[in-house]
Amino acid sequence: MGVKSLFEHISKNEGISVDEIAKKLGVAKSTIYYSINKNALSLKLHKALKKHYPNYLEAMDDESLALDDYDPVKVADYVVGNEEEMLQVDKFRLWLQTKVQDGVIEVLSIKKSGNS
Repeated sequence: MGVKSLFEHISKNEGISVDEIAKKLGVAKSTIYYSINKNALSLKLHKALKKHYPNYLEAMDDESLALDDYDPVKVADYVVGNEEEMLQVDKFRLWLQTKVQDGVIEVLSIKKSGNS
């Protein structure tokens, strides 16, 4: 996870802006934006994050969350290995989609007959 993603996650999950994050961390906004542009945390910012948001910092360091580690071969192996379950999910999705479409058509036909 990059520095930009880290601050986006904090902002989204905490419901606060980058300005408010900067105030809470005791750093200038420009420090955060500079770190985002360089994609590297300053020592002061790293210490402040460790103090106030240790879970997010751990997630940033966690290599398993990186999208670059996504292995398409493992995904393909999973899909092939679980073909029956995948087909059941797909059948359910199609059934549900049909039911929703039928419901929409019914609602629209009720509205149309009510207006006439």
